[in-house]
Amino acid sequence: METRRVIYPVLYKSAHIVTITLAAFIVFTAKPGSSLFSWHPTLMAITFLFLTFEAVLVIDSDHSPLVGSSRSTQILFHQIINISSFASAMCGFVAIYYHKDMSGYEHFKTWHGTMGVITLVIHFLQIIGGTITKYRYPYVQKLLNLKLNGLDLKIFHSSFGLLLYAVVWLTITCAMFSSWFSEHVAGIWWSICLLSAVFLAIVSMHQILLFSILFVQIRIAEMFINGFVAIMRKLFFKTNKSSLKSK
Repeated sequence: METRRVIYPVLYKSAHIVTITLAAFIVFTAKPGSSLFSWHPTLMAITFLFLTFEAVLVIDSDHSPLVGSSRSTQILFHQIINISSFASAMCGFVAIYYHKDMSGYEHFKTWHGTMGVITLVIHFLQIIGGTITKYRYPYVQKLLNLKLNGLDLKIFHSSFGLLLYAVVWLTITCAMFSSWFSEHVAGIWWSICLLSAVFLAIVSMHQILLFSILFVQIRIAEMFINGFVAIMRKLFFKTNKSSLKSK
């Protein structure tokens, strides 16, 4: 426990520095505005190396940049950052789509392009799921006759988030093997970028996994409590029924 208290603050502070530095490095390398294509790496770096990463850490009660603020405030910023990141990602997608159209290139012919589209779809679904979880779940639950409660939905939301970040970092890794990145970033700098991405992937997915485990633990405890209460009610009912018959 003491080791965690020492290591975790250093780990998360380092992650904040690494994510900002790596995103800034790629933006600097892309030279935004120099061409239509330049907006693709620029906006995607801002989206997935900075915004979505910070969106995860902002709801961590111990290491959030908003530490000390209320839980509702942290969740609100989590939502705002995620929606902003999706808008930025869509702009980056439009930039590369029109660039390929104008250059006569085919779409989605690389692993990076294919994984990128999958990432955007999962990102959109995750935002919808998060919004329903926070605001409109009782209405949707009634409309679709769902048997899940709010905690179950949080488990699904965090688990789906884990899938999203696995796909995000796989897409980023594919991007680092693309011809554009290999031409502009080589040697030791390429290795540093790749290791930085791996480090950020581990930190972000570890954080989401902690959320998932916490929600599952709460759900299991809730099931045990509900089961215990149900058993006690049955025993109490049988006892009362027996006493009434004896009278």
